[in-house]
Amino acid sequence: MHRIRFITDVNGSMKELPGPKKERPWDKKWVVEALNVVPAIGTAVVAALMAAADASRRPYFGILAGLAATLGMASIVKVLHARGPKELQNPVSVACAGISSFLPKAY
Repeated sequence: MHRIRFITDVNGSMKELPGPKKERPWDKKWVVEALNVVPAIGTAVVAALMAAADASRRPYFGILAGLAATLGMASIVKVLHARGPKELQNPVSVACAGISSFLPKAY
């Protein structure tokens, strides 16, 4: 069922209804970060598995598996950081908050 999100005014032009908009899943930063790390982790895992299957590349399996695990853990930290408070996601506001603590207060 579709909700009506637009109305026409007296001039006949379309206007969006006021009110909160529902946030789509891809508008969230953590969803984008989670989707961005999938190809890198997949490539690292496939490279480690290919090294395990080939006898000439078997000495590299431990290194590649360790790198894949490290990439996976770093990706989890990256996604958890993206799910953090929204005021910390804006680096300008964080920088301004840090600078404002050193400025003298105007009375």
